[in-house]
Amino acid sequence: MDQPNSENVELQEAEMRAELARISQKLYSIEDPDVRSALKARVAELQLKLGIDTSRLAAEISVPQKQEAPKTGMAELQAVLEMQKAKIRQQSVAEEEMAEILVDGEIPTPTASDLEAADKLVQQARVEKMRNNAVKVRELLEEAARVAPGSSPVQEMLGDEYAERKQSAKALAAYRRAVKIDPKNVNAERKLAQVALSIDTGASMVTDDSAIPMASQKAALFISIFFPGLGHIVVGQKTKGWTILGLWLASTAWLILQWGDLAKLLAMAGGGRVHPNLLVLVPVMLMLILFVVTLADFKKPQEDARKPIDRPRPPVDLPFE
Repeated sequence: MDQPNSENVELQEAEMRAELARISQKLYSIEDPDVRSALKARVAELQLKLGIDTSRLAAEISVPQKQEAPKTGMAELQAVLEMQKAKIRQQSVAEEEMAEILVDGEIPTPTASDLEAADKLVQQARVEKMRNNAVKVRELLEEAARVAPGSSPVQEMLGDEYAERKQSAKALAAYRRAVKIDPKNVNAERKLAQVALSIDTGASMVTDDSAIPMASQKAALFISIFFPGLGHIVVGQKTKGWTILGLWLASTAWLILQWGDLAKLLAMAGGGRVHPNLLVLVPVMLMLILFVVTLADFKKPQEDARKPIDRPRPPVDLPFE
C-alpha cells in the first residue's frame, strides 16, 4: 500500500518542479507588475512545498531601469563606473541562480512519437529562420523542447536561439539540460562553457585595465586630447593611464629644459640656418606617439565580430511534412 502513495508523491513533486520551471521562465520575461506579483506568489508557494531555500533568490530577475545620463566630471564618471560594476555583478549572480532553477528536476526520456513531433517543429523553425521570423523561431523551439524535453539536440538548438538573443540565463539552462541528458554532447558542453564564461567575464570586465565603459568613452576621449593618459585614469585604467600621463609630463619637462633647441628646430624647419641639438626630437616624437596611441585606443571597435553558432543535427532524420 505504501508503494503507490510513494509513487504519487514523486509524481506530484515532479509536476510541481516542472510548473516551477515554466513559471520561472515566464517571470524572467514578463514586465507587467501585477502578473509578476501573481507569478512570484505561486513560485514562493511551490518553493515552500518543495523545500527550496528562497533566501538566495531575493534578487531574481527584475525589470532593468533606465539610468540617468552620467555627467562628464571626473567624480561623476567614477561613480557611474562603480554603479556599473555592482549592477553587472548582481545580474551575473541572478542569471546563475535562475539557470540553476530552470535545470533542476528530472528530465523525462522522450518517446519515438515525441521525437517525431519535435523534429517537425524543429524543421518548421528552420523555415521561419530563413524568413527572419525570430519570434516564431523561438516559439517553435520552445514548443519542441516542451514536447521532447529529454532530447539533447533540441535543448542545444534552444540554447543557440537564446544565446543569439543575448538571453544568457535561458541559454545557460538549455545547454545544461542538453549536457545533463547527453554527457557526450561535446558541442553543447563547449557552448555551455562559453556562455558561463561570458557571464563571468561581464562581471569582471569592468575591473580590467583593458575595459572602457561606453558611458564615459566620449568624455575620456575629450580629456585625453589635452592630457593623454588622464582619460584612461577616469575610466578606471589606472596602470595604463598613469604610464601614459607620466611619459607625457616627462616629455613636456624635457622640452621646457631644451626650449632653445626647440626654437632652433622650428626655425630650421622654416628655412633658417641654425643647428639645434637634435636630441630635442626624442621628446617631440614620444609625445606624438603617445597622442596617436591614446586617441586610437579610444576609437577602436568595442565589439568583436559575432562568431557563427554550430547548429546541431535534428533529433531524428525524418522527412518534412
